[in-house]
Amino acid sequence: MMDSMWNLDLDDNTLVSVPPAQVVIQQCKYLEQITEGRVFAKVPKYSGSLNSFELTTAVDKPRPLPLRRYNPNTVDAIESLDDLGNVSDMYLTYEFFLSSPITPRYKYRIMLFSYVVGQYPVDIILAEDIAFEVQMEVDFSCASEEDFVNVLARVINSKKVKQVIKALNEMSKQGIPT
Repeated sequence: MMDSMWNLDLDDNTLVSVPPAQVVIQQCKYLEQITEGRVFAKVPKYSGSLNSFELTTAVDKPRPLPLRRYNPNTVDAIESLDDLGNVSDMYLTYEFFLSSPITPRYKYRIMLFSYVVGQYPVDIILAEDIAFEVQMEVDFSCASEEDFVNVLARVINSKKVKQVIKALNEMSKQGIPT
């Protein structure tokens, strides 16, 4: 019998960075503490379209505008194996939004982000108003955990995000449902 070739130490965390979703989830917990539960942020898995649509007239059909940097028609041979299905299924994709207990049907989407299990780079699609304010592209990638943390700090400290949080907080304090 042959010996194992797996030279693997699962307790060695030197090669592992914090997954992007976990970075955002931790910030969600802080927001809920700061607002005493009146405002919350969530990071659910996202399975919707990663495309924007452009309508030139009211009767035109939507024309998708790709927002992802990779070419969806170009597939690495290892990713094209039949048992993997769609290449987009290989990505862990999340949305990051704000809401409150008093506005359960409302959500302000801050961004979508996507990455493979290897964690970085992480692809980000920002809400246009936030991207404009913080002078960033709508669609871009962060190569490392440090880059992602820096971008997240800029985004959650934008005037727009603070404005939405303050409005939701005030509505919750006053008990004004939507």
